[in-house]
Amino acid sequence: MERHDSLLGTWTLARWEPEASRPGPLRGLWYFEGELRHLRERHFPHGAFELIVHLGPVYREVREDGIREFAPLPPTSTIGGAMKPTVSGVPDGYHTVTPYLIVPDVPALTRFLEASFQARPVSEHRTPEGRVMHAEVQVGDSRIMMGEADGEWPARHSVIHLYMENVDEVYRRAVEAGGRSIREPETMFYGDRTGGVEDPWGNQWWVATRIEDVSPEEMRRRQEALREE
Repeated sequence: MERHDSLLGTWTLARWEPEASRPGPLRGLWYFEGELRHLRERHFPHGAFELIVHLGPVYREVREDGIREFAPLPPTSTIGGAMKPTVSGVPDGYHTVTPYLIVPDVPALTRFLEASFQARPVSEHRTPEGRVMHAEVQVGDSRIMMGEADGEWPARHSVIHLYMENVDEVYRRAVEAGGRSIREPETMFYGDRTGGVEDPWGNQWWVATRIEDVSPEEMRRRQEALREE
């Protein structure tokens, strides 16, 4: 084991667990003996890096220009011999599935979502050059994540389905905000009134309002009637 002296005092490296197979800048976890809980090493373009340290109950970000302290850490417990945070695997405000859109212009998409679906901006993180690296908005009870396209992450088209009140009004707002009509709202045999628009970046947004609960038996009957037409 290696012994080190640093701004954090004297600490001893116990082991290094690489996580190179995981996406994003996180490369692994360092584990230490004593009060130093664990440290994350994050690598960024152009050779920059940072070390994120958990020291006691305080979250500290270590850079060449010193230490910045953030919010206290949650309680920890030992699982399988390693220190693990005892927190929910799904953060508050999120569901199991969250759409992630990669587009050329995140601020413009955010404005479209605000005008169309009454989205509420939640967070935005930019690179030193000003590119939006990550942003989130809230639509109803759900989050939508977005990132700005670059050479490594090219723009991609997505198809999103939303259940909202008053599909006709939502469809009208989306078209007025610059969306291209795919289909005007129409009442479907399965009990939804549905319409669709395409945003200026090629993503499709299908909006539905449930107007009737249809039993499985009635659904089959209506499907057979449609086939006979």
